[in-house]
Amino acid sequence: LDDKDSLGSKTLDVDVEAIIMSPEKEFMSPVFLQEEEDISSSARALTVSALAAERSGSTNYEDNLPVKTRVYKAHTKFFGLVFKKWEWERAYMDSQARLVEYVVYWGYLLYFLLLLTNALYGYVAYLYHKGICAQETLKEFCLITYGEEAYKMAQDPNSKPTFGVIMDYAMFDMTPVCGAVMLLLNGIGPLSHWFIHRRNSMYFKDKAWALVNAWAIYVLKMVSIMVFVMNETGVLQESGDESARWPWSLGPMVVIQATLFIFFSGTPFPLYLLWWIIATVLFYGLTVPVIVKEQENVMNPSEENITSVFSIITTTVYIDSCVFIFWYGIVLMTGKFLFEIASRKRFLQRILMMKQQEQIIVEKTKNERMQRHFLENILPSSLVGELKEMQQVHLQSTFKR
Repeated sequence: LDDKDSLGSKTLDVDVEAIIMSPEKEFMSPVFLQEEEDISSSARALTVSALAAERSGSTNYEDNLPVKTRVYKAHTKFFGLVFKKWEWERAYMDSQARLVEYVVYWGYLLYFLLLLTNALYGYVAYLYHKGICAQETLKEFCLITYGEEAYKMAQDPNSKPTFGVIMDYAMFDMTPVCGAVMLLLNGIGPLSHWFIHRRNSMYFKDKAWALVNAWAIYVLKMVSIMVFVMNETGVLQESGDESARWPWSLGPMVVIQATLFIFFSGTPFPLYLLWWIIATVLFYGLTVPVIVKEQENVMNPSEENITSVFSIITTTVYIDSCVFIFWYGIVLMTGKFLFEIASRKRFLQRILMMKQQEQIIVEKTKNERMQRHFLENILPSSLVGELKEMQQVHLQSTFKR
């Protein structure tokens, strides 16, 4: 047209307000939709669900369509435990480490309270047993229940409870060296965790190292408690006092550490599985030789061999502990695996949504350029400028709302 202000002999009348307030139609390439079918379907489902909740006045938002299984399998490997793209895997590990940054401290605090409670329980139990054995009328009960050493200690007015005596009455036994090592590791853990999570750390830009650090601390705790407890039974040395108490000490400690590790470390399932493998190898590697030796006492009883009674008790408690630890570990690892998959699916959904949003921005920019070019060809330049101004005013009023 030679004259953009008129079409033939008629003046072009455009309702600017109607154009600005009309619903915006996004331009989406069919090729783009076909390539990102899985991503856009999830995005549309989330958008429709959110709009439905907003229009109905409901405050509940429900994501009814998470990442599909086939989409998740296409982006992961090793039973869905690792992302195929190393950048995504690093981003996931880093996000998990930042998410549980302060949760890890609670794990170390609870472990310290556990050690403190164990010692306190041992001291209270010592006073209670001493009070029973100090009564002459309960002598027979004391000898049968607590043994001759407890009776002699109760009869001695000058006897004072040592650390070893208190640990004998505690829920799980440990030597002074073992207690010191546990406290040392429980102190190194939070300090190293804080050092890795420092905001200006020059050595640990990737915070996923905090997960590896927590795993290493819990492994060292588990190894230390097993070695020290079994060392007391004489399995790691030629001579030692045989005791029927070590299954009560070793079994609960494995269960407690496994529970604290799964809830207060944030480590991924592969590291948690590796922790259980190391614990299983050490547990059976250190305890089976002791049980074999105990069975020799059971199979060859004699009047002089009083330890055969304790061997029967040890074997019985050991079998119960093995069954309990096995099923407890199966339950924990199954739950950890399922929660790991669910967490990775949520992360993948966020990644795909962000990816689609970037593509939408690119396509929307192309759409705006095409619309502007189209309007400049059919409308006067002054009118196009007025449309832009009114559109900006409309967007500003929308943001203020």
